[in-house]
Amino acid sequence: MKTLLTLMAMSLSIVFLSAQEKNKDLTSEAAVDSLKKRMFNLEKSFEDSKITFNDEKRKSVKEKYEMNLISLRTGLVNGTEIEILVPAATRLLAAKDLSETLAEINNPTSKSLGTSFSDLVIESASKNLLPKYSKDTDNLKAKTKFSSILGAILNSPITQSVLNSNPISSIINSTIQQAALFQKRNTSVAITKQQFKDKNDLTLPVNLENADGPTFGDQELKNFYAEIQERISFYDELKRYNNEHSVITERLYIDAGIIKKSLKGSRTEICNLLSISRENAVQDFETTYNIQDSELMRNKMNDPKFKKAVSLSDYALEQLPEVREFNQSVVKAMANYIDGYIKIIEDYSKNPKAKLDPTAVKIQTAKLNSIKDNFIKVN
Repeated sequence: MKTLLTLMAMSLSIVFLSAQEKNKDLTSEAAVDSLKKRMFNLEKSFEDSKITFNDEKRKSVKEKYEMNLISLRTGLVNGTEIEILVPAATRLLAAKDLSETLAEINNPTSKSLGTSFSDLVIESASKNLLPKYSKDTDNLKAKTKFSSILGAILNSPITQSVLNSNPISSIINSTIQQAALFQKRNTSVAITKQQFKDKNDLTLPVNLENADGPTFGDQELKNFYAEIQERISFYDELKRYNNEHSVITERLYIDAGIIKKSLKGSRTEICNLLSISRENAVQDFETTYNIQDSELMRNKMNDPKFKKAVSLSDYALEQLPEVREFNQSVVKAMANYIDGYIKIIEDYSKNPKAKLDPTAVKIQTAKLNSIKDNFIKVN
């Protein structure tokens, strides 16, 4: 203000001297009137300039504040998307419906693909490893008992937990061990007259063990394995494929961890800094920060938390493309994984020796495709 007054005084002096120089023929009264008029015009010009200056100053504060509000509104939107995408991508890597479906397909006692692997093994063992009896009824009785015993063993909770870690070997070993117990045994006992005399209760020890071991040999075992070999190859292929995907999944989990640690522009953090509700962020934000007073605007912009919220909003704008890209990479990886899984199942369903039921395969592949489509749609 002092500067402006000084400038005004200097201007008036210049005007007065100029008036004297230019109006030497004027009377003193006319000269004074001319000077007063010039002074009035100069004062009015000064007042107008002062008003314009203050208006521009207020306009500058308002414009800057409005720009901050735009940044914050954008930050709340972007922060919300970031908070949704990162956890969603992580959950996608361990999707429950997918893991349950694949676990069912890989379970050797499951009938999700038709005849279960365990039933195939039992059938092959009954055909190649069990002893052959002279009567068909005895063969059927042995097979039925064999299947019943193995079914109880393989479907027990304890065995199921073992199957999860090593399914193929567990099934085969259990089957062969049980088959070895089904032996032809000589149950006739020769008793002499002297033994009758010595044994008042006629109780005699009878050894029913087969000292020669199981009735099957290496050829029978080869025949047994030959009938289940293609299904074993199928599970081996799935295991190899799962291992390859595990490497990709592990890398994506690491990337997710890095992104989580670098997340700053989240909706929650911005809301905390602005002291507004996360649930009603938009409404609370407009109610709290939609102000008109320039002094209040200036105070808000000088608030460190407000400044940090603006900074995080700008950061969210920069980070959102990275988060989106990560989310899409997870979706793509999971979609490719499901496609590869379906291809293996469909390829083996065309192989008669794998003994997969085409109808059951279609049901499982449709389920997997539905899960994949849902991944893509939601994410």
